[in-house]
Amino acid sequence: MPRLLRMPFLDQAPLRVLSEHTASLVFLGEVHERPWLVEAYTGLVGEACRRGKLGFLGVEYFNYEQQGILDEWLAGERSWGNLVAEYAKGPEGFNLEVYRPLLETARRCGSRIIGVMPPRDKARRVTLTGALPGLPSGAPDPRDYPSEYECVLRALFPREGPMARIPVERLVLAQSYKDSIAAWRVAEAYRRYGPGVVVMGWVHVETLGAVASRAAKLLSLEPISWLVTGARESLYDAVEAARLARCLETRYLLIRE
Repeated sequence: MPRLLRMPFLDQAPLRVLSEHTASLVFLGEVHERPWLVEAYTGLVGEACRRGKLGFLGVEYFNYEQQGILDEWLAGERSWGNLVAEYAKGPEGFNLEVYRPLLETARRCGSRIIGVMPPRDKARRVTLTGALPGLPSGAPDPRDYPSEYECVLRALFPREGPMARIPVERLVLAQSYKDSIAAWRVAEAYRRYGPGVVVMGWVHVETLGAVASRAAKLLSLEPISWLVTGARESLYDAVEAARLARCLETRYLLIRE
């Protein structure tokens, strides 16, 4: 398991906050499909379970239309192999085998697992047309985001290739649409199942105005009741630059040496 490093003042923060019962909603930002990171986050999810803080686990890997097959696996109505095979027919494309320890830990805990994302093809239509689908009642307006949000995204969008020809405004709107749906799903899960942990790509978690911010606002949670943990490899300079530009609201970072 990688060390938890000070960045700038990390000192076993995620485990400490969980153990002290001060976090009711924990967001864990990830770089996708890193086994060492899945191991670390599986440990945190297990700790949340032991502390009675895992009413649900929210994950980016499933969209909300795949919730049915996920529920059937949780209920023992599908084998793991059957879940993976059915999932592969959909548009999300994550390697579920990498995330199996994380998902199995939540399942053993008896907690719900919630797919928080909209289907990838719906987000893609926003990118191509600039038109938003209908939103669930209570979901944040994707057009409402702070300037810092766009600041981070513009730095990440490709400078060449097919996506570079798409207007940045559409790319930002599509990302914001995904973040709004995810925030709504997290808030609904929290209201229904109680305290939980959410694992998503770090951009969805750490960017000011993204999923963590929107969910906390929907739930009227005070800052002390939620924890943001980021994860990436060898990005000290980039993170510090983004922090100085006030594009990130990262509280803690988990970085592999």
